[in-house]
Amino acid sequence: RTFSVYVPSESVLARDYRHDLVGLYAEDSIRARPNLTFNMGVRYEVLFGPSEASGRVSNLRGGLLDPAPTVGEPYFKQPRNLIAPRVGLNWDPFGDGKTSIRAGAGIFYDQINPWYYFLQAPGNAPFSRNVTVINPPFPNALAAIPPTSPIDYTAFIFDAKAPTKFSYSLTVQR
Repeated sequence: RTFSVYVPSESVLARDYRHDLVGLYAEDSIRARPNLTFNMGVRYEVLFGPSEASGRVSNLRGGLLDPAPTVGEPYFKQPRNLIAPRVGLNWDPFGDGKTSIRAGAGIFYDQINPWYYFLQAPGNAPFSRNVTVINPPFPNALAAIPPTSPIDYTAFIFDAKAPTKFSYSLTVQR
């Protein structure tokens, strides 16, 4: 009943995406007493990209009401200020090495998954044209492709916030 296709003569679906992830972590432990240790750390991650080797990138930078996609990089803005502190402690309340109370907390960021744009973005205009034909003629559905059609593209939030998780734990071990 429906036929959906990227018009072969007007579509270049091959993409050569690249991105670099840099992550740094520093940690220090302070033994306040023989039975009490504090841990402090900080993690910083930044994802550069995505970029496409041939410049075949387009997105709706102004949101879904944008009249046309903007061609060129960046595909979307990657969050940059992702400083994630971590703290923890280990306490032996009786000092006999048999009981341990551990606590920790931290902020964790999840980078925007590059597989999303690897799978979704190749069909974006103006590098391709996707057409859906209702009740196409059989067996030659390609004959029903109109010479022009509305632009069909996948949009990605241009200024997305990094998914953030606040995590904590408390354990008692004997």
